[in-house]
Amino acid sequence: MKLKQAYIICLFVFVLLCFILPGQGRFDIEFWINWVNGMRNVGLAHAYTIPTLNYNPLYLYVLRVYAALMPDPYDVGVNINYLKIFTLLFDFGAVMLLMQWVHKHGRNFFSAFFVLFNIAYLYNTLYWGQVDAIHTTLIFVAFVLAFEQKLVWSVVLFLLAMNTKTQSILFLPILGLLWLPLLKGNGKEVLKGIGLLVVVQLVIILPFLLKGTAGAVWQNYIGVVDYNTSLSMHAYNYWYLMQWDNAELPRLTSDKNLWMGITYKTWGLLMFFGASIVTLMPLLLKTINKTIQGTRFAFANAEQFFLTTALIAVIFFYFPTQMHERYSHPALLFAGAYFVLSKRWVIFVFISYAYMMNLEVLDKCWAMRNYKTLIFDARLISLLYAAAMLIGVYRLYKDYGVKTDWQELQGRFNKKVIA
Repeated sequence: MKLKQAYIICLFVFVLLCFILPGQGRFDIEFWINWVNGMRNVGLAHAYTIPTLNYNPLYLYVLRVYAALMPDPYDVGVNINYLKIFTLLFDFGAVMLLMQWVHKHGRNFFSAFFVLFNIAYLYNTLYWGQVDAIHTTLIFVAFVLAFEQKLVWSVVLFLLAMNTKTQSILFLPILGLLWLPLLKGNGKEVLKGIGLLVVVQLVIILPFLLKGTAGAVWQNYIGVVDYNTSLSMHAYNYWYLMQWDNAELPRLTSDKNLWMGITYKTWGLLMFFGASIVTLMPLLLKTINKTIQGTRFAFANAEQFFLTTALIAVIFFYFPTQMHERYSHPALLFAGAYFVLSKRWVIFVFISYAYMMNLEVLDKCWAMRNYKTLIFDARLISLLYAAAMLIGVYRLYKDYGVKTDWQELQGRFNKKVIA
């Protein structure tokens, strides 16, 4: 199959989905309606005075444009389902970019269809009506641009992701490792990038600056912490294994409770940082060596980066408290990209199944009769996430020359000590 034919298939399916969008979705849709109508009354610059509005400014522009297209508040609610089309563009755009990129580097792109036509990948947009695909795609594009040595635009795309979802900061350490070798001997590009970042950020918050409400934007950026204080907001993760006998307890238990004198929240963060260090170590070793050598990461390194990114997304979902069921969404795209490049499908399948079942058991969009059975069981879903993490970490340490990187770094250190 040629790339042009693949694009035609993608566009055909996209248009088809636009005509047969599933029903309005979960209660999150009601937030969009209230926020759109609220901004009609107070304006974009005062949007953060609207009760419950807690999204970063970039998506507020989308809602404001939507409001401008609806001549009457009644139309906002009637047509709100079509707002999903904007997010769906990012779902399709990410995979089409993946196809183009792997094709450019002489690799087979056909398996990318298994990512795009995976119902788990599209479920969050089509059924739930949420917008996680937007910041996920922006982060993915930032990775692709960095691999293509376009440092400035990679950083700009990451900034846009941050202005969509604050959780995007989770991926900054991995992107930072990818950017680091690009900084060496590239001072002018770095200065140009910093200037462009400042300009882009000022443009995004300009309406708020002009009205003196920019402080509310900052408060919203940092307000995602402790918005809820449950062990888990229906995210079937580690805390559901710890509450094995009662699947309702994680949602009802405060993460401020103590175990061995330490709060559950702190335990979750300790496990998150510990697992993250183990996962990032292979990339860190490789980055140090490349930086010393003066070489840059290339397409050949993308497989390792995408696997690491997928695992970090799952680790973030799995161990900290206060997690929502959707917060592992970025793992699907990056695990899918890893699958396309490596042809290893187990991690992608495990994450896809766990994510889709976690969302469906809450949304019940398919109106099935077996939500109390094993296939939807919170503990099974949690174990599948755990299995994906363990397999992924095993592959990181087995497949990407960790021992060689460590020995090379040791050799450099020993030479300096002797000298």
